[in-house]
Amino acid sequence: MSDGRPRDVFVVWEVDAGTGGAGGVTADAGRAEKQMVNALEGFPDGRGRVREARLSAFGVYVYGETVVAARRTGGGAITLTGDIWNACDAWDTPL
Repeated sequence: MSDGRPRDVFVVWEVDAGTGGAGGVTADAGRAEKQMVNALEGFPDGRGRVREARLSAFGVYVYGETVVAARRTGGGAITLTGDIWNACDAWDTPL
């Protein structure tokens, strides 16, 4: 990898839209952000985030801090922010 991250570090993205969602793993943070936003566009309401993760010696992901988060309400524009994922209890709770 040419971005300076160790080989065992991945970028994980996820979208939570209440009754639906999406997610994926890649080695490229820019690609993860684009995939997260594209998935979030498929729902009128939801939240998404991109964060780094590494695979532990036991074969489970150990997650790092959120790199970028996004929010969509009422089918409107997607807002990218810092870590809003934990700013609310559920995907449909107003900030």
